[in-house]
Amino acid sequence: MSQGASAAERDLAALRLVGMPGFVLDVDGRVRLATEAAARLLGLHGWQIEGRSFASLHDTASAEQVGKWLERCVSGPGEQLECLAQMRLPEAGRLAARHQACLVAGDGNQLVLVQTARVEAAPTAVLDESSAGAMSLLLPRSAFERQLRALLADPVRSTSCLLQVDVDHFKILTDRLGSAAGQAVVEFVARTLIDELPSHLVVARGGIETFLVFLRDTALADAERIAHSFCRAIRGTGPTWNHEALHTSVSIGIIELQPGITSSAEALYAVDTAVRQAHESGGNAVRSYQWDDSIIIRTTQAFNELPRLQWAINNGSFVLYFQPIQNLTGATGPAAGELLIRMVDETGALRGPGTFLPVAERYALTAAIDRFTLRAALAWLAANPLVTERIGYISINLGGQTLCDPAACDWFEKQVYAYPASAAKLCFEITETALIRNLTPVRGFLRRMAALGCRFALDDFGTGFSSLGYLQSLPVDFVKIDGAFVRGCDEDPRARTLLAAINDLCHMLGKQTIAEFAEKPQILDVLREIGVDCAQGYAVSRPFALDRLPAWLLESDGTAAQSAPRRLRSLG
Repeated sequence: MSQGASAAERDLAALRLVGMPGFVLDVDGRVRLATEAAARLLGLHGWQIEGRSFASLHDTASAEQVGKWLERCVSGPGEQLECLAQMRLPEAGRLAARHQACLVAGDGNQLVLVQTARVEAAPTAVLDESSAGAMSLLLPRSAFERQLRALLADPVRSTSCLLQVDVDHFKILTDRLGSAAGQAVVEFVARTLIDELPSHLVVARGGIETFLVFLRDTALADAERIAHSFCRAIRGTGPTWNHEALHTSVSIGIIELQPGITSSAEALYAVDTAVRQAHESGGNAVRSYQWDDSIIIRTTQAFNELPRLQWAINNGSFVLYFQPIQNLTGATGPAAGELLIRMVDETGALRGPGTFLPVAERYALTAAIDRFTLRAALAWLAANPLVTERIGYISINLGGQTLCDPAACDWFEKQVYAYPASAAKLCFEITETALIRNLTPVRGFLRRMAALGCRFALDDFGTGFSSLGYLQSLPVDFVKIDGAFVRGCDEDPRARTLLAAINDLCHMLGKQTIAEFAEKPQILDVLREIGVDCAQGYAVSRPFALDRLPAWLLESDGTAAQSAPRRLRSLG
C-alpha cells in the first residue's frame, strides 16, 4: 500500500474518530469508504453506500451539480472546494448538506476526501421560531475545534472543561418516527442549551445528535453542576410530533483539560468515552473523567490504534491462531478448536486481540474482522482437505454487529454455500450478551446457517442467566461455561458446586458443555469428575498459528500429516 493511500485512510479515520460524516471517493465519483456517521446521517448502512455514485446520494436537482463539483475537485489546482446540495433520505426525505472536498493520493491513483462538515435541516412545523433560531446560534464545529486547539496550545492556560451532550435513544426515535422527528428533538435540545446554559459558554454542533460545550475558566466541580442542571432541565420535556409528546433526555460527558492534554483529537476522544459511559448507565446521566497520566496514556494509545486497525482491515493484515478443545469424556473423535485472530501492524509486529478488538467494537469495525476470519478459514480448509478431514469443527467468534446486519447474514450465507464440504466443520460462537440484546436477528442468523450444516456455541455462559429460557428453543450445540466459574474449582468447593449445577442444567437441555480457562491439570481432573464434556485452556494447549495445526495433530496422535498446508498470509 502506498504512503498516499495510508494518508487517505488516516484522514478518514480522523473523521470517524470525531464522529463526522465523511466519504472517500474514486476519481470517477464512486464511494470507496464512508464513515459510520455518514451512514447514520443518510439513514443507511455502510454497505448500502459504498460502491455507489456519490451523486446518486443526492436528489435529481443536485446530482448534476455534485457531479460537476467533483470534476472541479479532480481537475483543479488542489485547494479545498465546497458544495451545497440536497441529499436523499429514506421515505423520500431530503437533507441540506454542505460538502468540503480535497484531492489526496492513494493506490497509485487520486482519491477525493469529502467531509460533510455541516448539515442543517429546514425547520419543521412542530417547532416554534426560537427552536430554528437556536440552531443558527451554534458555533460551527470547525470554529469550535480551532478555539479548542488554541486553548490547548497555550502553555499557561487556565482550568477549563469540555462537555459533550448527546440525545438519548436517538436511533430508536428516528427508526420509529423518521429523521424529521429526530431533527425536531435535536433543535429542541439546541434551544434548551442556549436558554439554560450561561451565556458566556461556547456551544457547537458536534454531530447529528451531539453538541459540544466549551467551559473556559471553569473547574470540574462547577462543570458537573452545570451538566446536572441541564439534564434536569431537559428530562421529561420535548417537542410535539404528530400529536405525540417526544419526551427527551440527554447524556453528558465531561473532561477537565489538564496540562497533559495537548491534542484536540485526544480531548474529543476522551469526552466521547465519558458520554458513552453515561449512555451505558441508562442515559439521563453525567460522567466525568479525572485525568491522570495513566488515562492520558490509554487514551493516546487508543487514538493511535484506530488508523492502525483501519490499515490492517484494508490490507487484510491479520493471522489466525488455533486453540484446541479437548474431549474429556474419554470418547475418541476428531480434533476441535477455536480460531483466534491476531493483527500484524505496519511494522510487522504481532498484536493480540486486546489491543485492537475494543477499538473495533467502539468504531463498528468488528463486522469487517468477522468477514476476514470466515473468508480466511474457509480458504484454509479448502486448501488443506486431508487435514480438514481430521477436524471435527473449528469455532469462529461473531460479534453483535455481524448478527444484526441482514446484509452480513446474506454475505455469510453466500460464503458458506460456496464451500459445502466445509460447512459442517464450522461452529459459530455467539456471546450470551449478543444473544440477549439481539434475539430476533440472532434467531434468523442461526436458522439460515443451520440449514447449511453449521453448528453453534453460546460463549461466556453464566454471565447473564436471562439466556437460560432461550437455550432450549435455539439450535445451540455447545455451551461454553465462562471462565469465572472454572477458575478455582479445584480449590473452592462452592465454585465446584456451582460449576456442576451449570453443567447439569446444560445437559438437561441437551447441550454439550465446554469449560473455558482450564489453566491447570487439577482443573481438568475436576471437570472430568463432574462430567463436563470438553475443556479449553492452557492446561490443554496454548494457542498456536493455524499453519501449525498439522504438526500439532502429528504430535497429539503420532500420525503423519497427509498434506502440507498453504500459508495463510498468502490469502491477503
